[in-house]
Parts: sequence; C-alpha cells; structure tokens
Amino acid sequence: MVAKFLTMADQLLYVGLRGRDYYVWMCGKQAVDGKLFWLPYPHEAARFELATAAESSPDAKFSLLFLGRLAPEKGVENLLRACAALPDWARNASTLLVVGDGPCAKALQILARQLGLGDYARFVGAVSSEETPKIMQAADAVVVPSLDEPWGLVVNEALSSESQ
Repeated sequence: MVAKFLTMADQLLYVGLRGRDYYVWMCGKQAVDGKLFWLPYPHEAARFELATAAESSPDAKFSLLFLGRLAPEKGVENLLRACAALPDWARNASTLLVVGDGPCAKALQILARQLGLGDYARFVGAVSSEETPKIMQAADAVVVPSLDEPWGLVVNEALSSESQ
C-alpha cells in the first residue's frame, strides 16, 4: 500500500542516504529513478551521524525522546496523556525522556506526576547543542507531537541519527 502511494508521486524528497535507500527498498530502483531529490540538511549532519550513543544494558527499555522547547504549541501535554494511556505492559517496557526547557516546564512535570508517570517520564531540562547528537543516538524513537509546526529542526537531527 505504501509502495503504491510512493510510486504515484511525481517527486520524492529525501534528507539522507538512509531516506533515499528506503524509497529504493520500498518501491524498487526503477520505480523511483528520476523522482528522487535530495533535501540539504540545514544543520551539521556529520555531528549526528558520527555520534556514539552511551552503552545500554541488554535489558534496557525502549526509549522515547522529546527534544525541544516546552511550550504549548509543542504538544508535550498530549504526549504525556498518550503515554499515560499506554497499557501497563507497554509502559513497563519503555521510558520517556523529555529534554528541553520553556514556559510549560513546571506545569508539564506536575501533569506527569498527576498522570502517574513519575518513574516513566524523566525531565532533564535544557542541554547544550554539543550533547544533542549523543542523546539522539541513545533514543530508540524521537517523538514530535507539535500541534502546528511545518518542519522542526529536530526532525532533521533525528533523521541524521542512527541508533547503534
């Protein structure tokens, strides 16, 4: 179904080689020839591609990452509510790391406690841009719950990262 949809497109944008390879894998080389167009990274992709994640134990939980400004339009409240609605087995097998600061930081921490996410959601505050690649590498999935954002830089950073 996805391959059929993609092959109907006149053009396919890719951000990195992994994105280009996905289109070829999904649709076949002939189906995407002449349709692939590279979208340049508006950040230093090499910093993310070369970063090494911290070692994790074999029994480590699946880690979700939100990285951004803690403001209403970022949708972190919805993310917390969605995590609270997860079945126990899913919450026990995963964790949420919230990285960033902003006007909603305290309210979101209070909401997380009220929703029973005290041990599940960990708020670490703002980090330097030098730390971002390592944090991205350590995450299993980056979550972008923004309510109204055309394309956040965090998307490019996540696409440049590959968990080890």
